[in-house]
Amino acid sequence: QQSTISTIVVLLLSALGGSMVPTFMMPQYLQDMATFTFNWWAIDAFQQVLWYTSTDEGTWSAIARVDIALAVLGTTSLLGLIFSYAIFRTRT
Repeated sequence: QQSTISTIVVLLLSALGGSMVPTFMMPQYLQDMATFTFNWWAIDAFQQVLWYTSTDEGTWSAIARVDIALAVLGTTSLLGLIFSYAIFRTRT
């Protein structure tokens, strides 16, 4: 039952984050909610680098465009690793 619930949650977060429908086609309240999903941050970073960065700009300029997205994704990844490590340590 947990795998079913987790699959539904992942699909809902992916749909809300813009993986299935671009967020600019969603109503404003859904666009506001999408900023709380991992997919939105990743898709936004890809769009910033691939669509809005010209060939004249360097690598550091492209990284500077996505610095907030990298910080959010890195922080949530680190928190997830710490949380999973803590759960693993309590079960052994």
